Amino acid sequence: MEALLKKIHSTGYWRVQVRPTHFDEKKIISLKESWDIVETSVVFLRGWDYPHIDLEHKEHGVDFIGSSADFGSSKEYWRLYQSGMFIHHFACMEDYEIDPGNVSSFSARTPSPSGKYLGIIATLYTLTEIFLFVSRLAAKGVLDPSCEISIELHGMKDRQLIFFDLMRHLRSGYICDILNLPFSKTYSIPEITSSYAENARIVFTWIMERFKWTSITEKSFQEEQTEFIERKFR
Repeated sequence: MEALLKKIHSTGYWRVQVRPTHFDEKKIISLKESWDIVETSVVFLRGWDYPHIDLEHKEHGVDFIGSSADFGSSKEYWRLYQSGMFIHHFACMEDYEIDPGNVSSFSARTPSPSGKYLGIIATLYTLTEIFLFVSRLAAKGVLDPSCEISIELHGMKDRQLIFFDLMRHLRSGYICDILNLPFSKTYSIPEITSSYAENARIVFTWIMERFKWTSITEKSFQEEQTEFIERKFR
């Protein structure tokens, strides 16, 4: 797994960590139960599940299960520990799907000076998947009595926001000046299970502001998110 993690960390990448605020090394009784929990909590709203379970790359550790994938723009590695801690590393798919020298098929007003991009709607979708997955873990008692969620975006400095839809335009080039964007918050279980969509939008807005897009609000992309959750695409 070291080689895959090195590949993931060679580009922009996400690091997600979720853990209960009370440590119990045997919160989940067995590795079998761990798999049952993940398999019944996986989110599938588009062509790739979150987190992805690759049957050929399932991992069993002393106190954790995990899986990995290295397919096209999808490069990821995750673990769920019996303590309830979940860790997920995955590459920014934009670094594999966008040709820095040709952005004519996207809505960038001007090319990014660094040749690096972050998809706006793709970021909203990813955050929605993360919080929906965590809400399902919480509903199964994995994260009692409360949980800390840490979402880090690495390699963001000089990266530019972009829409993949040519019909949508940005007024200017929103570029991040910060290398890594670390967001962390402790949530009660009711907050996680009942407000996953809102929680995702709050983090989304936080990220957009670090790219200097301060005119958006937590409600700005609510319609797109609702359609995504309901699997209705424009």
